[in-house]
This record gives sequence, structure tokens and C-alpha cells, in this order.
Amino acid sequence: MTRMPMIAALLVLVAGCQSGKLGGFGDDDTAATDDDSTTEETIPGASDPEPDSRLIADIVTWPCGGSDGTAPYLGAYALTTTLEYAPDGLQEFTLPPEGECASGVSMFPQDAGNAGADIDGTPQWVTTWGQGVMERHTPGYYYADLLGNQHSCQNLDEMLGTGISITDAGPLTGVSTPAAGTVTAVNVDDDQVSQGLSFGDPLDLSWQADDWESSWVQIRMERDGYAYDSVLCNTTGLAEFTLTEDVWSLLDEELSVEVINLYVGLQNTDVQELESGLKVDVITRAMYVGVIQD
Repeated sequence: MTRMPMIAALLVLVAGCQSGKLGGFGDDDTAATDDDSTTEETIPGASDPEPDSRLIADIVTWPCGGSDGTAPYLGAYALTTTLEYAPDGLQEFTLPPEGECASGVSMFPQDAGNAGADIDGTPQWVTTWGQGVMERHTPGYYYADLLGNQHSCQNLDEMLGTGISITDAGPLTGVSTPAAGTVTAVNVDDDQVSQGLSFGDPLDLSWQADDWESSWVQIRMERDGYAYDSVLCNTTGLAEFTLTEDVWSLLDEELSVEVINLYVGLQNTDVQELESGLKVDVITRAMYVGVIQD
């Protein structure tokens, strides 16, 4: 079923580029203790200088307020989290340089890649308002849908004011995502996005949001909810963006798809070092999606 945004010119922020459906130490000081040696031997990746794991919290937003006299804002339509563990082989996950666009950037990992390795334990997600089990989908890749069909109008910074923490996850226990910021609105012509974009059409959009480190805009050519081509633009430091001919030229106009979708994303990121010695990329994202496909 396809759900359209509920307020015409006031749309909600989202973070999202990807090829998937909505729906990651040691020290070289002289004498290492027995505990240090044990950690390096039993926890793959614990002596690596780069992260071997990644934890992502994704919030898809939708319009809330307004009808009862309260000011319109964006609440949480959906909330999911993914955990990857891939010693020595964590897949690359970076935005283009600020102000630039790139095609084919995957923003939604579907597995942990060839280096994916299962962890000791059954990961649990924990927030200030609930907890639950993360499902293992493939080696080293775990997923949880925190809201299911219960869409929320809770403010994003209230829902994830302290992020999502992971427990019962062996050496990854204790990792948590950054706190979410706030998103008041994404302003865009609803007639241009609610049924999907028309290839090549210019589009002006802007957003009001606070306490986010970076932002991006993605155009996704989708079939059955999956992206078969996409372009991602790093809009960090901006509050408005225009889709121009230069952006459209990075996509394949001849590709047969069901919808050309718009994503607007805000995100906070960090790298956490755990007691186990592992480093983990942690990311919290809020995303506006023009056409949400369940």
C-alpha cells in the first residue's frame, strides 16, 4: 500500500539514500596484560584502527499537529535500527563531499557484506520508552522495527533523546546511537512529489531543523520499493536545495521504474570505542520520503 504525505505544502524530513526498501584497538605500549592478549585473540577487530561495526537508527517522518490548533511539526511515522559486524571488512558508508552529488550511493545496508560475522548473544534494542529483540537476517546483520504499524506523532528528540542502545550483543554491548535533533518542516510543492517526481523537472525545497550535523537529498528511481538508480547530494550547511539539470544528468532516464522518489535526510554521527576494544560507527537519521511504500 502507498501512503501519501498528509499535509500539502508542509512535508517531513527524512534521511535516506540507498539501494534498499524502507520497509564499526589496541595499543602498542610495551607490555600487554593477559586481558589485552585475550581481547585481541577472541574478539575479531578489537585491535583494528578502523571501525568494524555500525549501528544506525532511522526515523521516517510525517506531518503532525495543525488540525487541533497546535503548530505543525514532524513526528515519527516509522523507526528502525540496524546493526552490522564485519571484522576487517565493514562496507563503506559515506556522503559525497559537501556541496557535491554522486550516483549509486547506498545509504541503507541490507547485510554486513562478505566479512559479516555473527556476535555472541541475541542483541536487544533499548530506549527510554521500550526494548525488544533485534532479528538476525544474515551473518553479522541484525534488524529491528521498533514501531511496526503503530505510527507515532512523538517529537523526534523526545523519542530518541538518548538514542538507541544495544545490550546482550557480546563485544558490541553498550553501543548507542546519537541523540536525534528536531525537524519542524520540509517545504516542497506537494503536487510534484506526492505521486513521484517527473524526470528532469526542477524542484525547489527547503527545511527547518535543529541539532543535526549534516543533511542530504536523494533522488531514487524505485521499483517495488527498491532503488535501481539514485543520486545523492550532500547539502550539509544548507537549509534549501534545488534539483537542477546537473543533478538529473546523473540518472538514467531510460530506466523503467514505478516511481521517482524524493528523500531529504538529516543525520548525527559518531564513532564509539567500547570496553571490548571495538570501534563502532553510530548514526541517527531523520528522513522525509515523498512516497512511502509499505
